[in-house]
Amino acid sequence: MLPNDVPESDPEGELSSPLAKKTRGGQKRKFGAGTAKSNQSIPARLKSLESTVITLKLLIEDQRKTIADQAKIIEEIRGVTKLTGIDCTDEFPPLTNSLTRKASPKSCALYNEVAKRNPKVVEVSNRLDLVTDIIAFNKKSCTAVIENLPDSKEESQTVQDKSFISKFALDCALPIPIEIFRVKCKNESSVSRPTKVRFGSQVERDDFLKGFYGSWVNYSGRKVGPRPVRARRDMTREELNVLFAIRKEVYDANAKAGLIKFVVHDLKIVELKTPRPLPQAKPLPPASSTTSPAATASHA
Repeated sequence: MLPNDVPESDPEGELSSPLAKKTRGGQKRKFGAGTAKSNQSIPARLKSLESTVITLKLLIEDQRKTIADQAKIIEEIRGVTKLTGIDCTDEFPPLTNSLTRKASPKSCALYNEVAKRNPKVVEVSNRLDLVTDIIAFNKKSCTAVIENLPDSKEESQTVQDKSFISKFALDCALPIPIEIFRVKCKNESSVSRPTKVRFGSQVERDDFLKGFYGSWVNYSGRKVGPRPVRARRDMTREELNVLFAIRKEVYDANAKAGLIKFVVHDLKIVELKTPRPLPQAKPLPPASSTTSPAATASHA
């Protein structure tokens, strides 16, 4: 071994030097000095560990409170669903903005002051909104809406609709509605009022919607109007606003592509594996405005 070569196990070169032999006393003094230096950091380390333990305990306690609060809310929702008759074993229907909306201050200054002193005021108000949404969805869960069905706007239209839709459902082996009626439109110049069809259960409503398009396009007795006839589930006002916005986007995308490349299924946009040609535009009655963008968005 050369004089400057030092083994890795002897980083300070003490063992390789002929003069490096130390007395036991010297070794003890050196070891003692290192221990004293190490002992000086122990209080600081203990203090840091104690601080960490306290932080973790507070975090655990906070999580326990959160879990308890959420468990309470879950039990309350379960109680509400039992009262309204909603079956939560299936996929829960998408709620409106009652679950996502933040507790916004009311316009009344007195209410804001009361809410600050008693947070339960806002909590109970939001809970009532949630219950209202659940009841609304439960009421709409058995209803479908047929759009663009030719409308004479006469009083006898309801009788004609009941006869025609019932026969269509019977001929195509679809569930037969128990109630059929037209919905009033804010715009009196609308070409056709939406037709609501109510069923005995949500399962029947869903089966009707699943089989509607395939049955309608192949039905020899179907009524043809200026816009394609289609069916959807009954929606809340918030959902309808989203639906119309999505249809507008799909209409623009299809117009740009020159094909029906995208369609709207419920509140989702689906790209077709095999695009279809755009339908030929048909003239509208004089009382109506120009064709709505939703007309060529989707009728799948």
